[in-house]
Amino acid sequence: MSFTFSKHQIPLFSRSLVVITLVGFLLRVLAARGELWLDEIWSLTLLEEISSWHEVFWKIPNVNNHMLNSLWLWLVGEDAHPIWQRFASILLGTGAIPAAALFARRHAGEAAGVATALIFACGHIFVHYGSEARGYSGLILMTVLCADAADRFIAAPQRRGPVFQFALYAALGTFFHLIMIVSVSIICGAATFMLLLNPARFRDKGLPLLRLAVAALVGISPAIACLHIAASLKGYVVLGAQEPFSLIDLTEGLAGAARSTLGLPAAMPDFPIIAITTIVICAALRVCPPRLLAVSVFALLLLPAVELWFEPSNLRYARFHLPAACFLALLTGAAVGVLWSYGGWRKNAAVALAAAGLVGHAALLSHLLLVGRGASADAIAQMMRAGPARYETNAPETRWVIEFQLRRLGVKSLTTTSPEAACDTPADWYVLTTDRRYPDGREVESFGPAECPATFQRVAHYPAAPLSGLDWTLYHRSPQIAPRLDQPLISR
Repeated sequence: MSFTFSKHQIPLFSRSLVVITLVGFLLRVLAARGELWLDEIWSLTLLEEISSWHEVFWKIPNVNNHMLNSLWLWLVGEDAHPIWQRFASILLGTGAIPAAALFARRHAGEAAGVATALIFACGHIFVHYGSEARGYSGLILMTVLCADAADRFIAAPQRRGPVFQFALYAALGTFFHLIMIVSVSIICGAATFMLLLNPARFRDKGLPLLRLAVAALVGISPAIACLHIAASLKGYVVLGAQEPFSLIDLTEGLAGAARSTLGLPAAMPDFPIIAITTIVICAALRVCPPRLLAVSVFALLLLPAVELWFEPSNLRYARFHLPAACFLALLTGAAVGVLWSYGGWRKNAAVALAAAGLVGHAALLSHLLLVGRGASADAIAQMMRAGPARYETNAPETRWVIEFQLRRLGVKSLTTTSPEAACDTPADWYVLTTDRRYPDGREVESFGPAECPATFQRVAHYPAAPLSGLDWTLYHRSPQIAPRLDQPLISR
């Protein structure tokens, strides 16, 4: 007996999805090269507090403990290759591609599925966080799967499978990152709205609404309970750095997420990004199916309004807007697919929009793929080119990164200067860490105690990756140059 197999037996959508998924996997592997950056190092450092894998869940009272990601890091170890440490995120990020494509296809057709797959496969924000040894990749996948389960539940509230799946995905997502609570809230709000629009009697809507609410609470409770247990055992909980709310920071965070989701230029200011994204959302809402429209309104219009009202902290970082980025990608992909299905000039417009987005994402990804998330190994090599040396920095986080890389490289001849000996033996090198919004391009810097400041000449600049990393400028001590007196001296 013989079997024949033809590619024509496999639908075009399936073949396209396989190819796009493989491209997304390759992009994530390429983006995972290079050294770990600050937040990934922080995840590894937290594991020093525990002695067994299960303690990941109940013995680290820190919201930056992305539990399932920490479990992976515990299993592979601190000394594993960065790609291997990021491999769980790579797989999860790759899995989000077909999950999002199938969700979009059910709503708006195969063209929408392909367009959505392209965004999740090649989108800057999804490749970046889909190749980082943190919990964001799992958050993205579980957000999409939760939305899919809730959508199937709305279509058939009497079925039990979707609501159980919703609770499971919510639980996994929260164990990856507590921001999953935002995703669950968005999806529950949209699902409740759609159920209330159902023409059935109100009492017939009550049970499905109750089941959905219970599923959401059951889903998010285990991770919260684990954090509570850890906090009770230690007597404290660490929230990490908290930057107070400001409208500028909210605008920067939303614009950063939108830019990296739609592939808009890196040089474009934040307010035009917000304006263009608003136009895209309004245009997409006119053509998208109702159920996708509802969740998009909650994620993209109501969520920023809630953030503006309650003024939470740390909103200038695009990663804290990942739930909104997921739904913006789903909405945009569906809209492009609907345009394609109209045919004629609209089909050409859909192709042009998709091509423009891919070109934009390629430009945004170029830095990450070519440079990576950090260059501390290069900076260390530069500082040690003449043998043992001493360095100083203006930022504690920079010291953490350098010390971690020194341990990984087995280098002990690059040290910091003690405060007591700063005047007698000043540092040979100075690493200046600046906010990427306000880069410092001065050629000469002064650093040290006020009574004996040292002067440093600029040697190299290591720019940060667009969504993560530290912006470093490396300086070498130059005794011949007098200290700058027109700037405040940084004293320890």
